[in-house]
Amino acid sequence: MTRSLRKSLLLWLLLPAALAIITFLPLAYHLVHQPAMEALDQALADASLALVPHLEVVDGEPRFVFPPAAEQVLRTDRVDDIYYLILGPNNRFIAGDAGLPHEAGPDDEVRGERTSFDSHFRGHRVRVTAIHRTIADEPFIFVTAETTRKRDQLKLDLAVALLLPLAGSALILALFAQANPLIEQF
Repeated sequence: MTRSLRKSLLLWLLLPAALAIITFLPLAYHLVHQPAMEALDQALADASLALVPHLEVVDGEPRFVFPPAAEQVLRTDRVDDIYYLILGPNNRFIAGDAGLPHEAGPDDEVRGERTSFDSHFRGHRVRVTAIHRTIADEPFIFVTAETTRKRDQLKLDLAVALLLPLAGSALILALFAQANPLIEQF
């Protein structure tokens, strides 16, 4: 009888805990994941905006003057590969990595003048941000992209950070319920 009561009490303790975990994890993941991804997207947008002052139109011809040191700074990242592309009127190549995706699909995120979307480039998944600007009455697209290793690692770290304490708490609760001498008195 004592063994059965212990199991029943343990079940009554663990069931709400498991339900709380199942309910809490997606919410917590979303609340932390979304702002982190937005911050990474904003960093890509800032990189795109940093390209704008280097483009000038002289006698109707676009010129992109980007010192090698500036390009090295733009492409420097310990985790991801960084790409950029500048396109002029009629998607004419001006500078950067030819073939970099720059057009979002109908379901992709548009925030004002910024479009962010996932794509593939040179055999890798990339996150792309494109900014449309008019310079000298001509439309230009400034695109930056990065591989998704940093984003993928963040997802994994976040999942572990959320699951580990909750799983540990559930384990401690289960061990406490099994070893608690008060339960044996019933």
